[in-house]
Amino acid sequence: MSNQITILCKRTVVSTKPVQPGKFHHLSALDQVMEPNRVRMVYYYKTPPGRAAGAVTNTLRESISEMLNGFPMVTGRLRKNDEGQWVIKCNDAGVRLVEARAKGSVEGWLRRTDREKELLLVHWEDMYYKPYFWSTFYVQLTEFEEGGLAIGLSCTHLLVDPPSAAMFIKAWADITLGGKMLTPPLFQPLPLPKPGNKNTNHRTYTALIDRYKTSIQNPIPAMAKQHATVTFGFTDEMVQSCIAMAKTVGAPDDSSLTPFEALAGLFWVCVGKIKGEGNGTLTNMSISLDMRETLGLEKGFFGNCMVRIP
Repeated sequence: MSNQITILCKRTVVSTKPVQPGKFHHLSALDQVMEPNRVRMVYYYKTPPGRAAGAVTNTLRESISEMLNGFPMVTGRLRKNDEGQWVIKCNDAGVRLVEARAKGSVEGWLRRTDREKELLLVHWEDMYYKPYFWSTFYVQLTEFEEGGLAIGLSCTHLLVDPPSAAMFIKAWADITLGGKMLTPPLFQPLPLPKPGNKNTNHRTYTALIDRYKTSIQNPIPAMAKQHATVTFGFTDEMVQSCIAMAKTVGAPDDSSLTPFEALAGLFWVCVGKIKGEGNGTLTNMSISLDMRETLGLEKGFFGNCMVRIP
């Protein structure tokens, strides 16, 4: 399968506006404990048939430079401070952009792909012995010869969680399609304890940080058998039907399902059926909760702010 994907080039893409000299981004305690991990995701898109090869890639290459103006920490590089902790030197070093071509169509790819094949769409390089020259973000644009596009994003978990990585892709789409970032990212420190807190034994958000450390020190045991990759396609009619069914079981209007909750429910049920767990028994899931609202942060907060519940 690897011979169906051809790497055309790898380049460094920088923002169109220089970053203020001497600018640093300091990582939170939640960021620091995620250092051993990385985030990988792939987005698939349909493109009009017959479009000239490279046309989509050229458009995205131009728009990403404009989008990176709003993400100075993404284009920066890692270095250690006096305490031995990582910080980001915002120095316009840019992100790595890989351009590739794939045989067939995106629909055909999704029908036969698996985990090993999908990783071919997400470029990644381990940290160099000189981390100051190592890019923390990698983007791979793969155009399919018979129509379709895959955008693979890989980055160190030290900088962002999955919602922030998705925010990065959305900002790119906003610039590409409308020329304007609709929801700019917010770079701010985690909140300090509230002034009214009289508990002298209070330790700021240690429970959340300890949860992170526990998940790293005690990872989920590797299964003996290989992971499987499955593609699901849920239509709008299926989602609306799921929402309507939830209302019929007595749920009040103010607690009815959102489209996202309906999709999550459909996904959960389908996974359970594939695993062969019938008789209405749902398969176990490991869920990560977004703690932005809990910590009083805006949804646009860019960084690490999730906790996993086994």
